Amino acid sequence: MSLHPVRTVLFILSLACALTSAACGQQPSGDSERPTTQPEDEPALDYTHPLGVGFDLPEGWRVEEVPQGLRLHPTDPARGPQGDAEIHLVGMIGADPSVRSLDDRRVPGLVLQLVQTQLPFVRASQAPHAIEGRDDLRVFTFTGRSPLGQQVECRVHGLLQDGWFVAFTAAAEPAQLAKREAAMTRVATRLCIEAPRAERDDVVGTWYAQAMSSAGGIRDRLHVSTTTRIQVGAHGLLFSGSQSTVVGQDQLGGSVTGLTDESRSAGRWARVGSEFYAVWRQGGAGRYRVHLQGSPGRREMLLTPVAAGGGSKLLWTEYRM
Repeated sequence: MSLHPVRTVLFILSLACALTSAACGQQPSGDSERPTTQPEDEPALDYTHPLGVGFDLPEGWRVEEVPQGLRLHPTDPARGPQGDAEIHLVGMIGADPSVRSLDDRRVPGLVLQLVQTQLPFVRASQAPHAIEGRDDLRVFTFTGRSPLGQQVECRVHGLLQDGWFVAFTAAAEPAQLAKREAAMTRVATRLCIEAPRAERDDVVGTWYAQAMSSAGGIRDRLHVSTTTRIQVGAHGLLFSGSQSTVVGQDQLGGSVTGLTDESRSAGRWARVGSEFYAVWRQGGAGRYRVHLQGSPGRREMLLTPVAAGGGSKLLWTEYRM
């Protein structure tokens, strides 16, 4: 990665802010979540991702899927000597079920703490506040001067809905963000989560994935077998549970066996054309091409990442008694 001060600082800052929802907690609630939609009398949103994140776009702006979420490109982006000098991102992640509101007194400090793990020079420069027409949304503002002397401002427009934290983040020099005030307000004013799109329900069912690994030397080698159960449910709901079996021997030649506790996570899915989208409350998202084969109850589903470098292929197998 380049160490140019403008590009590096803004990229890291925007990435950290896009993930500020982790400050709201780690463990998903979610088993009873049913995605909601905007009121029927609301005009259609300019943009809605298949997973349900929606917002309005300033005129001429475009949206691009990137590893950090959805990147919004202005018609006249600010440029520095080494590239982009501003960045705008929309992302989502699960929230702790104990955090019912962004007015929870824990949230500002946790958001600041998270941002400072990447950029220790920034500080909260304003108290979190709402914007007109959105009493449920809060704006967190951070400013600071980098070790190389660059003044940076970052605004996180956060919304807590259905157990998800959705954030629209903008980062640039303060004068540039001031120039974008109207555009940022347009995006944030209708930021929401709608129901995921499911053009086909052929992926609904209970699926299993198996992974094997080994570690250690000849005398103390351990073999780990992990089974993951994935439930693709109605209304875009997604659940998984993983459990590992460990077998091997220790350095003294004694046998080692064990079974880990089951780890659980929840998320949401969408199915559009030949593609399957998934996002998990505890972090992580993917977009895959779907290939299904076999008879009902004994099918296989191969998920191939769409983006280059998007990870390994996933094979899920269906078992129905």
